[in-house]
Amino acid sequence: MIAFPYLWVNGEKYIFSSEVLESGKRLFNSFCKIQHVARNAYTRACHDNSNNTVVQIKMDMIKALEEFDNNWVIFEQVPDYHQYIYQF
Repeated sequence: MIAFPYLWVNGEKYIFSSEVLESGKRLFNSFCKIQHVARNAYTRACHDNSNNTVVQIKMDMIKALEEFDNNWVIFEQVPDYHQYIYQF
């Protein structure tokens, strides 16, 4: 993933701090992980319909969603995040 260190809005340039960029990268990566877990779960469910598979799929999805949620909270707590959101 390529992160742009700035964003142009209505002709004004907003430069993101390294903290915003790093938190955004973690958030994006955890979102990609959710997609991977969902695709993997679909494949496993199609090939193996056992109860253990369903339990494991649920556990994998819960873990991925919790990770995403935690990264979202961290992203929202970055001081610069609010500055950019409120100005848009």
